[in-house]
Amino acid sequence: MTSTRRSASGSTGSSPSRGSSTFASLRIPAYRTLWLGGTASFLAIQMQFVVRGWLAKELSSSNLALGIMSFAFGLPMLIFTPFGGLAADRLSKRRILQWAQLALVGSALFLAVAVGFGFVQFWMLVAASVVQGASFSFVGPARVSFAAELTGKENLANAVVLTQLSLNGTRVFGPSLAGYLLALKGFGSQGVLCITAFLMMVSVLLNGRLPEGRSTRTVNRAPLEDLRAGVAYVRRERHLGLLVVTSTLVVMFAFPYITFLPSVAKDLYGRGSSAYGMMNTAIALGAVLVSLTLASRMGHSRRRDWNFVTLSGLGFGGFVLLLGLTPSFGWAVVACALVGGASAGYQSVSNSLLATESAAEYRGRVQALAQLSFSAFGMIALPLGALADVVGLRETLVIMGAVAVAATVAFQALRSWADAAS
Repeated sequence: MTSTRRSASGSTGSSPSRGSSTFASLRIPAYRTLWLGGTASFLAIQMQFVVRGWLAKELSSSNLALGIMSFAFGLPMLIFTPFGGLAADRLSKRRILQWAQLALVGSALFLAVAVGFGFVQFWMLVAASVVQGASFSFVGPARVSFAAELTGKENLANAVVLTQLSLNGTRVFGPSLAGYLLALKGFGSQGVLCITAFLMMVSVLLNGRLPEGRSTRTVNRAPLEDLRAGVAYVRRERHLGLLVVTSTLVVMFAFPYITFLPSVAKDLYGRGSSAYGMMNTAIALGAVLVSLTLASRMGHSRRRDWNFVTLSGLGFGGFVLLLGLTPSFGWAVVACALVGGASAGYQSVSNSLLATESAAEYRGRVQALAQLSFSAFGMIALPLGALADVVGLRETLVIMGAVAVAATVAFQALRSWADAAS
């Protein structure tokens, strides 16, 4: 424990040069501990998404029910994410991560007991989504700000992409494992939920080996004044503001595809939980390949990074649209791989740019504003689920993808106009 903390305090000066390798940041002991804890947490989350989605589909067969769960995830994120960013700039990042993840341990164990004793109800799944949304509101900004502190700015772009790689890597086998265990007689939902609670507890213990995570505040203000200062900073830095707004629109309309995957597998193609897991795995494989490619390339060329935001945004929306048009399950798996790659690329490069181009004292609040896109995606999944029940799931996916493409085109036009004006 002592050696890890000592390494953290001196990580910036002794860290490898930016972009020296795909896994440059993992050479820093403290960041490696943060990354391993995040990987355990992400694996638990991926498995829990699968089991909660499948339970929701069994308890209520409508797409609206899936939308309600996403809404329950998004609403607390909308409320608490600004305070999560503020906490990341003011408080111990280690303690933020630990307390938020302990809440996730509790919600998983409660659902496991409810399933095991046969009293699970849909509202319990909604409540678990609320807990997860509130926890994510604090974990996301704290993790990125912590990575910047542990690695130094010269390695931050690599660290952000490796965090995305960790998230997407767990999708390679997490959903498939969850889908297999769900179908395994004598194991099922209760067993999957117990595994997720154990993995989350491993993350809590690993995070306990990290340093406190110092405050980055340079001016003493009341909390609400700090929040207003963060918003004013993003408005003042127009390139950051444009990226925050665009990523909110793209993620809000394109990312809900993940919410409807149980219905894509079951209603469009007549498949079971293993097919649902297979689609998630295809998404993850595409995401991992793109993340590995980006890890050693991010941060070398600012112009190239900004151009890739446009390219990956167009791909993200376009491939969601394609998923809505695929005629067979085999082609749907291919479309999922393409969506996964484009989504990972878009999130990696946009989060990296927001982290590296933000001033340190505002980094947590900037990340919180960007993370609001996930609250928006969770909330809009509710009306999108209702729309899918009325006009059809395929048609809804096409609309979602088209809106994301239009938002990206507008982003590129506005960015080009701003560059020409300057």
